[in-house]
Amino acid sequence: MVLTRTLEPMSTIQLPAPACSLPLPATASQRARTIVAAIDGSDASDSALLCARAIARQLSATMRVVTVANLPPMLAPEMQFALTVELEHVHREQWHRRARAQVARVLGEEPDLPVQLQLASGDPASTIGATAGELGAELIVAGIGRHALSDRLLGAEVALKLVHLGVAPVFCVAEHAMSLASRVLIATDFSRWSDDSARLALQYLHPSATVYLAHVQPGAIGAPGLSMGAPAPDYVEDGFARLERHFEAPPTMKFERLLLRGDAAPELIAFAKAARIDLIVSGSHGLGVMGRILMGSVSTRLVRGAPCSVFVAPRAWLERRHVERRRSQRVGQSPTEASRLLRQ
Repeated sequence: MVLTRTLEPMSTIQLPAPACSLPLPATASQRARTIVAAIDGSDASDSALLCARAIARQLSATMRVVTVANLPPMLAPEMQFALTVELEHVHREQWHRRARAQVARVLGEEPDLPVQLQLASGDPASTIGATAGELGAELIVAGIGRHALSDRLLGAEVALKLVHLGVAPVFCVAEHAMSLASRVLIATDFSRWSDDSARLALQYLHPSATVYLAHVQPGAIGAPGLSMGAPAPDYVEDGFARLERHFEAPPTMKFERLLLRGDAAPELIAFAKAARIDLIVSGSHGLGVMGRILMGSVSTRLVRGAPCSVFVAPRAWLERRHVERRRSQRVGQSPTEASRLLRQ
């Protein structure tokens, strides 16, 4: 059954754990897993802290909190050295105290999960990205404001810069999100990149999450959605089936298929609102049928306009992991061990 902007699913699937799909979480003998949470004292970054902690707990990962001090502008060029040294030191100390106070307020004075706080200065996105790269982080968690338009745009632009840097997947957390996502919308065009994004995102969800797998068919402007009950094209059914075969998910996680018609970003946002979705997983620069999930268009519009959190795995990051996977297979690792690189 075809679904267009309603809550009736095409089908519900309980997926078994296949023998060859995504690997198990890293063991002690493997590289330590690191989650980077970016904070700036805002309510949106409160949510980033809470979601990063929930994800780190689920993965048994290390949580590194990064805050970038916004240094004051130079006031007197002729006194450049004195102002730079003295004011920067004072400002950095104030910013560090503010960050420590935020972590203590949100996570508690003695959080159950060890948290390392790192202070840096410079352009926020570039500095956070560089730090994540140095740490080998598998995920960057950043807040995006949703209360005021100015906050939303500012937070979204920093998050989008992080996506474009391609250092690691970016979990753009909406204000008031506090835990693992339990109602999730995964957009796919059935390209390798969007399929990999979907597989990658599953590990960051609640084990009992309801996951909607959505494909958007292009439609003429102003054209009505597909009629309920119309059969899905073969390529759509085949694409969903292939995607599901490569999932590894808890038996408590439920999957439903959706076929939407129209402009991808508005259709996904409309469904997210109607279905009270917690998280949208966006394919990254898809090159599959009709090329509907394009990095720089759909993903950007979702981060800026979605009513919920958005997860994006940059294509550049996915390509590097594929190169590492092929290289490791050439030196004799098993396919399962090699595919672990896609999750780190």
